[in-house]
Formats: sequence, C-alpha cells, structure tokens
Amino acid sequence: KKPTPPEEKPSRWQRIKSMFKEHGPVFVAYYVTTWTAGAAVCYGGITIAGIDGIALLKYLTVDEMLLQHTRIDISGWSPALINGLIALELNELLEYVRLPVVIATTPTLSRMLAPYRRGAATKTQAAAAAAEAATVAEAAAAETAAAAANPGVGKRPSAGKRRRGG
Repeated sequence: KKPTPPEEKPSRWQRIKSMFKEHGPVFVAYYVTTWTAGAAVCYGGITIAGIDGIALLKYLTVDEMLLQHTRIDISGWSPALINGLIALELNELLEYVRLPVVIATTPTLSRMLAPYRRGAATKTQAAAAAAEAATVAEAAAAETAAAAANPGVGKRPSAGKRRRGG
C-alpha cells in the first residue's frame, strides 16, 4: 500500500485570493473605508494635539538628510501638508492590525449585506414583491369590471346632449 500524502492546506495568499473572489466588492469597500477612517483619525489626532510636523522633522534631523541626499528643503512647505504626510505614515503602521481584522470580518459583513446587494433579493422579499404585484393587478381588474358594469359612471352629465340655442 502506498501512503497517501497529507492534504496540504492552502497558503495564506491562496486563502486571500479565494476570499477576494467570493467577497470582492465587499472586501474592497470595507478595506477602503477602514483605511480612510484610519487616515482621518491619524490626521485629526495630529491636528488636535497641535503637533508641528516641520519642527518634528527638524528635531529628528530628517530635514538635513533630505537636503543632503535629495536637495529637498522642507522649511517652506505647508505644515498641514507635512502633518498629512505624517498621518499617512502612521496610518500605514496600522496596516499590521487593520488587514487581519478586515480579512477576518469580511465574510460576516458580506453575509450581513447580502440582502442589500444587487440581484441578491431573499425569497421572502421576492414573495412579498409578487404578492404586491398580484394585489395591484387584482385592484385594477376590479376597477375595470366595475366600470364595465356601470356604463354611465364617470361621464360628464352633459356628455352626449346637444344644447339648443334660444
């Protein structure tokens, strides 16, 4: 007898690819939302704390390194721009937490959003829509039958009469 090779688990990359195929739009929207929210929180925190990005970079001697190696002088740059760049870097540091959380919670979120996605109406929603369409059709048929049974109803009182001039 030949020993059967043990079943190999899919690699992490294969699992991410299969999850993306299954939950693609939800995963992308969820990830973009969490990334944007993280960047906004980082920028807001830096702004509220009153951190001067240019002074911070000078304290860390980053401005000297930039000037020496790339001839970029940041002293004339907008402090809001520098704070935004620092916030983006801090946001990227959160990636080690954000991506695993998004990957772990995407299937649950996808199941929760399934009734709202295009073309994914549940059976109860489809049955309710069919019942509503049937009642509308029945009401229209009843109106038509009532109008046919009473031919004078709905006409103007003077319809068909000629006026005599006099």
